[in-house]
Amino acid sequence: MNVDDDETRAALERVRAFLVEQLGNPDFPLVPSDVPDEFHELIPLAEQFGIGDDPARDIAIKMMPSHFILGAADLIGKHRESLDRWLNAGEWNEERNSFCCLLQALDHATTAPVRSVAVSPEKVAELTELLRKSREK
Repeated sequence: MNVDDDETRAALERVRAFLVEQLGNPDFPLVPSDVPDEFHELIPLAEQFGIGDDPARDIAIKMMPSHFILGAADLIGKHRESLDRWLNAGEWNEERNSFCCLLQALDHATTAPVRSVAVSPEKVAELTELLRKSREK
């Protein structure tokens, strides 16, 4: 997915910083040979947002501007039927898991009204604290 505006680039940097703080890494590298060629354009999205940790994934998605989420959802939508077939066939692996988590994130983000939520550093700190509290329970 092409990221060609400053708002989106800045939001991606905040997401990466948040994921480093919460999970120890900003993305989850996938093995392209384990992903069908038709989905290779989606690998960067799956690497960035295919997060298995539900609260962290939700926060990461909420940190992105609405135009990015809608664009990602449109791109995924072009592949949705074949993605579903691939996810339901064969042996489960990290690549399938990342794509499944990506689909969950975008499905959740696009079923609620989407608005611009390019999150400020202060809001990131607030969300981080909420995530910590939920893990302590």
